[in-house]
Amino acid sequence: MAKPTDFRDVVCSPPFNFLVGKDRIRMSIHADAVKRVSGPLYALANDSQLSESDPRTAALEDVDEDTFVGFCQYVYTRRYATPEIKSPDVSGENGPGENGYKFHAGLEEFLATRPVVAPHSPFKSPPRRTTKGGRERDRNTSPSYEEDEIDERDDPADKSSDAAHYAPIHRRWERFKALVFIGEAASSAAKPDIMFHSKLFCFAAKYKIEGLPDQCLKSLHRDLCNSPVNQVTSPSRIIDLVYFAYTNTERTEMFKRSSLRDLVIRFLSCSARGLTTDERFRFILESNGMMASDLVAELLK
Repeated sequence: MAKPTDFRDVVCSPPFNFLVGKDRIRMSIHADAVKRVSGPLYALANDSQLSESDPRTAALEDVDEDTFVGFCQYVYTRRYATPEIKSPDVSGENGPGENGYKFHAGLEEFLATRPVVAPHSPFKSPPRRTTKGGRERDRNTSPSYEEDEIDERDDPADKSSDAAHYAPIHRRWERFKALVFIGEAASSAAKPDIMFHSKLFCFAAKYKIEGLPDQCLKSLHRDLCNSPVNQVTSPSRIIDLVYFAYTNTERTEMFKRSSLRDLVIRFLSCSARGLTTDERFRFILESNGMMASDLVAELLK
């Protein structure tokens, strides 16, 4: 955090005006405060004069109002506040996801071409009674315990195989929780908006805001760890998070793997099993080969 003596220069500096979002809402922030954290934003506000009568003004139509407010909180206090979810998740084939986010225009056509598959029953079939010759006994005949044998399917081996099946998921979840990120996390919320961290991360990465990307990653990781898979973190929120990360970041950042993609794909590998029947999840798997390949690589670790 900046020293107290530094704030005199900040508050005495002229304001920069930003026209934020599609509605171009005017927001002001001290020029010296911007200069201290983001050279690109400072240059943008100085160079992008919309008119002679409106100097030191820049348009930021690619960022929403809440994200810019989070940036301003960070500029002045070096820590932003995690907002709570504004509206409940809405799950639907082509409806909005978290916070009313519309998923993808091509999903409707995708669903129309998908074959109808009968849902898989989570219950085991009852054991069949077979004769010694291997033929299934007629249900209308009375059982003959001397001749019939029960095909044992629900044996202790099933339980051991189930444990072996879930072991890799548990190991991935433990590895995910053990990840360490530098810096200080944002203030927490009872029902955190995990998408907000991702949006602010992308804004911070684009304008090279010092220290903010690290805080976003640390905060996102904290909130994902505090949201048990398939309990608090709903499928629609997970899908929206992954889709946003892969459509708003590049595969590499400064010659290394995208840190946001890496974080969300690790989390997805812990919860992918519960998303296999979700049409939106299957859509992004088929439409985004890069995400699918990253997920497979993570599952094979």
